[in-house]
Amino acid sequence: KNLNKLLIRILLHLQVEFSSSVFAVVLIIAIIYILMQMKHLRRSRQLLEKLNLKLSEANRIKNSYIGHYLDATFKLVNQLDNFVLVGQQKLDSKQYDSLSSMIHNLNSDFNRKSAFADFDRTFLSLFPTFVESFNSLLQPDDKFVLENKGALNSTLRIFALIRLGITESEQISEILGYSVNTVYNYRVRTRNKAVDPANFEKDVRKIGL
Repeated sequence: KNLNKLLIRILLHLQVEFSSSVFAVVLIIAIIYILMQMKHLRRSRQLLEKLNLKLSEANRIKNSYIGHYLDATFKLVNQLDNFVLVGQQKLDSKQYDSLSSMIHNLNSDFNRKSAFADFDRTFLSLFPTFVESFNSLLQPDDKFVLENKGALNSTLRIFALIRLGITESEQISEILGYSVNTVYNYRVRTRNKAVDPANFEKDVRKIGL
């Protein structure tokens, strides 16, 4: 700012003292060019700062999910190793009823419902105000009211994935176990309830920034 003021003062001085001079005209053009470049540099710096914030936020999400799911993966591997070992022993000793019970318990441990609950907890730990921010994008009569504050419903889970950058309906359907048409219908139905339907999903991706 101080440099801007100095350049403007020089510019005004030159206009008064050397208005008929070719040299003054050249200096005036040079100063105008410098001011324009400074303005451009300020804009570039602001853009760079915004990009750095986005990168920091992306790294925070990535590191959190990598740490969480590495831990979950190793726990699963250990449980499966133990299942194979004990299951083989029961099979060798013909304990079929006990083996059947083990298989049932394993299936219960890793069903989709528990996977959803795990995802919800992790996501909401990263974006604790997601539901509130999401509701602010909707019409007053269409806001979501959740009985369990620590869990997402189907619609919110779809848009949670969109917030994480997973925007293809096919990929969302594979993750959540819904049909592609179901995901598409959820997205369209919710978008139509938005205050600004045209920019709704773009606004969702900005939640937490």
